[in-house]
Amino acid sequence: MINRRRFLGCLTAAASSYVLVACGGGSNSDATTPGSNSSAAKAKTSLSSSANGTTTPPAASIVDAGGTVWTTSNGYIYRNGTKDSGSYNVTMLLWYNGSIYQENTSGQFFQWFGSGWNQSVDPRLTSANGTTSANGTTTPPASAIVDASGGVWTTSNGYIYKNGTKDPGSYNVTMLLWYNGSVYQRNTSGDFYQWIGSGWTGSSNPCLGGTSPNGTTTPPATSIVDADGSLWMTSSGYIYRNGLKDSGSYNVALLLWYNGSVYQQNTSGDFYKWIGTGWTNSVDPRLGGNISANGTTTPPATSIVDAAGNVWTTSNGYIYKNGTQDPGSYNVAMLLWYNGSVYQENTGGDFYQWLGSGWTSCIDPRLGGTSADGTTISPAAYIIDKSSNIWTLSNGYIYKNKVKDPDSSNVSLLLWYGGMIFQSGTGGQFSVLTCNGNWLPCTDPRIAAAATPGGFYGINGHYNYPFTPAQTVGAVRALGCTTYRVGCVNTPTQLNSLVALASAFKSAGLTLFPLVEYGLRDANNNLYTSESAAYQASFAGAAAIATALAPYGVTMYECGNELTRDEAIILNSATAGTGSGDFNNANWPIMRGAMRGMIDGIKSVQPNARCGINFCVADIGASDMLWDGLQPDGTSGYPRVRWDITTWHNYQPYGDIFDLGTDGARPGFNLPVYCKARYGVPFIISEWNASPENTETFRASYVTQQLGEFYAARKTDAIQSVMYYELDSGDNTYGIVTDSLVPIQPTYSAFQSFVAANPDT
Repeated sequence: MINRRRFLGCLTAAASSYVLVACGGGSNSDATTPGSNSSAAKAKTSLSSSANGTTTPPAASIVDAGGTVWTTSNGYIYRNGTKDSGSYNVTMLLWYNGSIYQENTSGQFFQWFGSGWNQSVDPRLTSANGTTSANGTTTPPASAIVDASGGVWTTSNGYIYKNGTKDPGSYNVTMLLWYNGSVYQRNTSGDFYQWIGSGWTGSSNPCLGGTSPNGTTTPPATSIVDADGSLWMTSSGYIYRNGLKDSGSYNVALLLWYNGSVYQQNTSGDFYKWIGTGWTNSVDPRLGGNISANGTTTPPATSIVDAAGNVWTTSNGYIYKNGTQDPGSYNVAMLLWYNGSVYQENTGGDFYQWLGSGWTSCIDPRLGGTSADGTTISPAAYIIDKSSNIWTLSNGYIYKNKVKDPDSSNVSLLLWYGGMIFQSGTGGQFSVLTCNGNWLPCTDPRIAAAATPGGFYGINGHYNYPFTPAQTVGAVRALGCTTYRVGCVNTPTQLNSLVALASAFKSAGLTLFPLVEYGLRDANNNLYTSESAAYQASFAGAAAIATALAPYGVTMYECGNELTRDEAIILNSATAGTGSGDFNNANWPIMRGAMRGMIDGIKSVQPNARCGINFCVADIGASDMLWDGLQPDGTSGYPRVRWDITTWHNYQPYGDIFDLGTDGARPGFNLPVYCKARYGVPFIISEWNASPENTETFRASYVTQQLGEFYAARKTDAIQSVMYYELDSGDNTYGIVTDSLVPIQPTYSAFQSFVAANPDT
């Protein structure tokens, strides 16, 4: 046995998260001393270029790429403090995409080309390569309109400017409008004119008859056209109606056209309704006092109203919550309101759930949660595993989240069972998808397998207990146990003790289960040099033990104790052992040789003896490699280790053996079911108990709970025996009796009572 207290203490600690923080390092010479000629010191005295888009005002100055400092004062420009002779009536300086621009009081732009100024347009308007303005754009509030030919239209003091040139045929202009491919102006009298390429012609309001769809909001729409043809826009929290700023609105977050009325929502979430001459308090008219019906999607619905009254819409692949664009979503194809949560689906078919402050990946909630154990395709259309992956089957191929599995074909059945995915081909062969992501052959895990009754309740002991074999038999019987596990090697002291126990147990009709404790090291505690050396040493020792015990009716042996958890084999004791990469490739042959040697040594004496190989935690990565003759590096063709009994250790810190966690804290799986399907031999839990630091009250409860789970599975998962660790530990850590065979309560009574009430039949 290993040192239980030390081992489990380390394991429990390993289950916690630790952060290693590097401290110190470097030297004082790394620091920059005052006045040193370092690049760091120089950087403090250099000027960096202004941020792209900087204007003055509001900035006090602009620094260009050459380090020149530009300022304005009283309509004049100053470069490094020197007045520029070619500028006056300047209202703004702009640093944009590596150039300096000025704007004068007439709204005209000029670009600095190194020795003077060239007429230009506002470069910010054409930064998207002259992208045409959105249909319905007006100025104001927009600063300019870009037409389909890239022409930039602006207004200033009632005049129109096209590409910075004043239009001679316009005056008293209150608004420019880009609508259905044409530029329109509206004057102070409310008259409309359309630009026809060389001048203006009288027009009616082009927006008449173009009323926005019910439920339109801006944003995301650029503008709203009401039933009278008035065009509504927002800019910087203000509302503009037909280009005129509304004096009664500010801090506006959203405009809404709903059931024939215009509404605004401010940044505080308050709603107001336009009544023709002003605004009146209102509520969001879309609510209607009701949350959206469960299962509502947009499209086809215009919007979704959640339980908090928030209104969700989509436009051009983006999500808007109360008119504000969500920064964490794009390529959105659908919004869904389901069971009190908002979900989005993107164009790739992926789903995300809104958590209140952001989105988390999920599956379509309408599919339901994890599939019921035993779900098959067919008749089910899909399987959802514990990680929310969606599995489907089409034309003999398996798909995981719509991605075709490259290693499967001719599949006739897909099965979710025991926390794992199984498939069956048209030939009837089953395979299981392992934690390593590969398929391994197995049997149908649903087939019930019952181990032979009579040895289900067992307990561990040691060869050097301070009581006689007869007393040991009495203690085992008093608990209701029929199987007794004891470890030994081929030394006179240990073997003589086991012979005496075997004789007493045979006479009492009980079963002795010897643990043959050979491993990876020689008598000097050095690792064997090869697989062959380990094999030969283990073979000899195991054969000697079988020779001594066979006359006393011993017919089953456990070969090795927690060898997969030896420090020479497990790379990190905190890992679950489900991955092949959890184990040492170089030392793997030594362990394999020791296991093979013990099995072959016993069978050289007792060909019909049943030999078990022992694992613990969730070491199916190890058991699969040994069974199939693989190395941790993935190479194959090595000797296979084939055992007659799968034995496992399952202490409380390892987790529930019927729902055992895997590397990366993935969801658990049913380990006995997996082993039944993969190896097809009986299963023994040869050590189990709570952690040593727990109270006896806790331990008693744990014993009752665990025995209940074990007992319920004995007829389906081939569980032959469960062996409590241990009879006497010399203290109150694991033992169930003291050195004087006095019961340790309440654990003793809990164990004894369960056995009495649940016969091993």
